[in-house]
Amino acid sequence: MSPLTLSHRLAALLLSLALLLAGRQANAQEAAGPVIQDQPAPDYTFGGGPVTFRLSASAAAEVADVTLYVRTPDEPRTFVGKARFARGQRAEAVYDLQPERRALPPFAPVTYWWEVTDGAGRTVTTERQTFLYGDNRFTWQTLTEGGLTVAWYEGDRAFGRALLDVAAAGLQRANRDLAAPLPETVTVYVYARPEDAAEALRPAGRTWADGRAAPLFGAVVVILPPGDVDTPTRMAREIPHELTHIVVAQKAGERWPAVPAWLNEGLAVRNEASPDPDAPALLAAAREAGDVLPLAELCGTFPPDAARAQLAYAQSASVVRFIQERYGVLSLRRLLEAYADGLDCDHGVQRGLGLSLAELESEWLRQSVGAGAAALPAGPLTPWLILGIMVLLAPFFLLGFILRPPRPATRVL
Repeated sequence: MSPLTLSHRLAALLLSLALLLAGRQANAQEAAGPVIQDQPAPDYTFGGGPVTFRLSASAAAEVADVTLYVRTPDEPRTFVGKARFARGQRAEAVYDLQPERRALPPFAPVTYWWEVTDGAGRTVTTERQTFLYGDNRFTWQTLTEGGLTVAWYEGDRAFGRALLDVAAAGLQRANRDLAAPLPETVTVYVYARPEDAAEALRPAGRTWADGRAAPLFGAVVVILPPGDVDTPTRMAREIPHELTHIVVAQKAGERWPAVPAWLNEGLAVRNEASPDPDAPALLAAAREAGDVLPLAELCGTFPPDAARAQLAYAQSASVVRFIQERYGVLSLRRLLEAYADGLDCDHGVQRGLGLSLAELESEWLRQSVGAGAAALPAGPLTPWLILGIMVLLAPFFLLGFILRPPRPATRVL
């Protein structure tokens, strides 16, 4: 056999082996189903626009279906969306998640994954991935100590250091009274202007709100202009306030939404290092006008009107102060533990303090308004109360006049 014939046979053999391996590889790929080629990070502009998810996949039997799944901490239901793509052995799938279909909470971790099905019905599911739906309109600076982070986009490092110091002190102060397990991570996002923070505050549902806490994923949003003369005072008030909501949720566990607003907000106001100077006068005026809000109405959300909400904050702080002074710090912990067990507003007070919600309100009014007014706020009833006292005392005055000894006669010169 000539060397040329041998080389031809060897080349043919190698070609056959290559074709055999290629066929087996193709059969293996076809049997395995679709192959994920690429899945870049989602693309979006913070502030109400769509979030765009992309995926590249291939399949020997062509890509027949691509489905996107999305989950967020605030919603137990998984969002399911069918991606658009051109069918073929290679597909570039795209899904635009519109906010009206599924609004993503600001600064929340978003988990997503894909399912790709080929023409033979074989399905491949990608691993779950998570990204932070943060405000990417700004370049954020950050400082971190332990699990606490502050993020801001206007102001120098000294401003950031002040933010972190106030946040650390506020978190420690809130936990001193409540003895809650501290969250692993908390981030305080500081906006410089209300218009910048509008979208981040949207879930609060109140146009007048200047702060928000999201206990589900440890995020706090506040508005603090770096160069404003009032910023240090507001910083000492608003950051500890919002961080207290995080601590309350840690104490109450997964049932933290059941904590009455008057208790949650009252604790938050009490933790402010720089209390609102207008609150005492506002509460006194409400008492005088007989316009104190019933405590039962403050179990749920506060009034949408800004003025009434301000009164609700002042009143809640006063009630919490009364509970702490009358029943001790441990009573606040017992209240939160009762709500952690799923009790409603009234029954939580009964377990935590040993009295009804109405009795708590009556005691608070008696102590704060004065014993002479019993449990009734001053206001429209006051004139009738004075008249009744005069009627009751009139017989005693008359009797004193009758029994009074006669005065000696006056001599006329």
